[in-house]
Amino acid sequence: EGVINSVQVDIGADYCYQKYYNIDENIVVGENLIIDWDLAFHNTENAIRLNSAKKMRAKNVEDPFIHDGDFANFYFNVDLFSSDYHDHPNGSIDLLAFNNGQQDLFKGYFVLDNGYDCNGNQLGYSLINIIDYNDSKYLIQVFNNNSNVFQEIEILKTDNGDYTYFSLTNNAIMSIANFDWDLCFTQYTEFNVPAPGNSATTGVYLLRGVLQNSHVSVAIDTINSFSTITMNLISDYIFSFDSNTIGWDWKEYDSAQALYIVDSPVYVIKTSHNDYYKLLFLDYYNDNGDKGAPMFQIEKL
Repeated sequence: EGVINSVQVDIGADYCYQKYYNIDENIVVGENLIIDWDLAFHNTENAIRLNSAKKMRAKNVEDPFIHDGDFANFYFNVDLFSSDYHDHPNGSIDLLAFNNGQQDLFKGYFVLDNGYDCNGNQLGYSLINIIDYNDSKYLIQVFNNNSNVFQEIEILKTDNGDYTYFSLTNNAIMSIANFDWDLCFTQYTEFNVPAPGNSATTGVYLLRGVLQNSHVSVAIDTINSFSTITMNLISDYIFSFDSNTIGWDWKEYDSAQALYIVDSPVYVIKTSHNDYYKLLFLDYYNDNGDKGAPMFQIEKL
């Protein structure tokens, strides 16, 4: 308390990394490449999340069309920017693409757009069949383009974090975010982003920012300065568990200067230990002038 720490989290100028920050320990506790995983299976709820860092999307299909591996071209003749097939960025389970508009995880076939790597290369398509799920596991089938057959895979629910992460490239469970973290610095898929210079929105867009873990809640203070915020103001705030409460818009792109300009409110953060912190972004560039390196100051209240 009373110590203002200055922290920089560099996810790379090409935004290739996801990095996880623990507030109480004031360190980055882990990282992974955005291409290291595709699907996250919830360990307590019945839910499957797409890797939004790759702008993945999933479309339910009643009768899979599989012919020489071109099923994806058949089923993805849809609006590229439609949000219908993307997970909602606020993290709500009932707004996940795999729910297919219902409250519960949908059983059936989904064509997956595997999204993009950090160089903008499209990563192809997959076909997933969600066969069943219960309190202990998921049972799915994955279409393997190499063997032209479905591979049946069982995903066990564990106590090791909120999610179990799965790679479609490796057809294997990956060791991702299996530690205590509060904030994830990453690129992610956002909806209805204002276009530069006008009020129009761009639909679905890849942005770089911060997502909070499910046990973290955040309030935004656009009135008071960092130095004047104390515990006396806590009762005035409305805290949100939406995963994109911090999000991306503490910065904006200045096309005239070809630079990102930081214009940050103060974010008041409540951790799972009921501790409160205030956070203010200061910069988006590292010492070499490379973007993708958010710097912020943080202080425990």
